[in-house]
Amino acid sequence: MICPGTACWKIQRMTAERTPDVHIASSRDVASEGDVRELSRIVQDMNGSGANNNVFDLTRAREERLLPAVAEVRSEGQLARADYQTRPGQYDNWYQELPDGTRVWRYPDGTYIRQGTDGSFLRQNPDGSYIRRDAQGNTQWHYADGRDMYQGADGSFFSRGVDGSTYQRRPDGSQEWKYPDGREIWQNADGSMFARNRDGSTYERRADGTQIWKYADGTVIQKNPDGSGFMRKPDGSAVEQRPDGTMIWRYPDGRVITQRPDGSREQRNPDGSVFVQLPDGRIIRQYANGRRTVQNRDGSREIDYEDRSRLNSDPRGQVTYIDNGSGASRDIQYDQNGRIVRVRGVDGSTWVMTGENYWQNDRGEQWQGIVRGVDQDGNVYYYPLNGQPFVHTRDGRVVPESQMMANGGANQYPIR
Repeated sequence: MICPGTACWKIQRMTAERTPDVHIASSRDVASEGDVRELSRIVQDMNGSGANNNVFDLTRAREERLLPAVAEVRSEGQLARADYQTRPGQYDNWYQELPDGTRVWRYPDGTYIRQGTDGSFLRQNPDGSYIRRDAQGNTQWHYADGRDMYQGADGSFFSRGVDGSTYQRRPDGSQEWKYPDGREIWQNADGSMFARNRDGSTYERRADGTQIWKYADGTVIQKNPDGSGFMRKPDGSAVEQRPDGTMIWRYPDGRVITQRPDGSREQRNPDGSVFVQLPDGRIIRQYANGRRTVQNRDGSREIDYEDRSRLNSDPRGQVTYIDNGSGASRDIQYDQNGRIVRVRGVDGSTWVMTGENYWQNDRGEQWQGIVRGVDQDGNVYYYPLNGQPFVHTRDGRVVPESQMMANGGANQYPIR
């Protein structure tokens, strides 16, 4: 046992039969630099005069102000540990080189580093953070605040934030984000994407470019690459756009409205009626009971009734033609003041107003009275100067006006 000063070393000399083992006490037991030099001599002697390069070079360390105090020599002279000071008064930094080539560093602040010959690496910091890389090249980071990251040798990546949010990238290039408030985002290598919000609403983009929005209230919107798309609401209403630009609206009450690129518009109603607006401005209404009306751009109208009768009116709303559906028809003409001045009757005769309240037909017959007007159903109202008012109905009947009134009166449209 050799004990220079307060230091103490236990030295077991190498023999051919025994693996060398030199242990030198902690630097805190070294009393002087002389003791350090003595330590250096002993270690070099035990290790073959310092011929093994794995022995810590005490002279160089001293010149660099790294004053070593402890060294261990193990099998075949391999240096397993050296404890040295980086600055005067600071000790207990450890370096280990293990038999398999692994290197280990330990520092007074608790830092720990391990480096393997296979490429693996580990660094642990006093605050609990660390970096770890395995032999395959996968690397992991952990931070004192709770964050984590992982980088895979295959290109994958993962991170977790302090708030619990995460990000992940897979080897195929797909990515995923998750947030503490419930939001999630997925993006795939083919360009597709999906996102979910905290209220449950979602957004989806497919690989072909199709996009779909789904809202918390049940509303769904889809937009397709060809320009088509639709919107559907919880109440059952919907809007659809087709590739050619056609727009379709659907309503909860069953109505369906179609608008085409040529400017035409169609409305189908729950009762079976259909309204169509043509590109030239005409509006055609086909009712469930069989009635059909055509309203021209200038305001004139044509009406085909369910009993096959028909009437036409001019832009001023005045009835100009009446067909009773059985081949008999009447033509009516007006002056600029809207008074009826000419009537062609169902019998083919034509009556012309020749004076105030005086009428004469092309057969020489005369009649005195007032043709009061025609309602929008094609009923013509006559007021003779001598006699009771009567009505010539659209279907060709002649009835007293009192009977018309008893049956509901004149049509709601203005009488001309």
